[in-house]
Amino acid sequence: MSDERTRPEPVEVACPKCKTVQIVYLPLEQMPKCPVCNGEMIIKEVLTEGKSY
Repeated sequence: MSDERTRPEPVEVACPKCKTVQIVYLPLEQMPKCPVCNGEMIIKEVLTEGKSY
């Protein structure tokens, strides 16, 4: 039985100050610091498969 909470999910994180964007896999990776201004990054969007624009 697989636990949905422990499966890594790709999320897009963004810096609210300088708008730098990165993709990380939670919960495998820690929430990153912004490489440009060293501020706290926040979750912008949870990325799902099959999304089209």
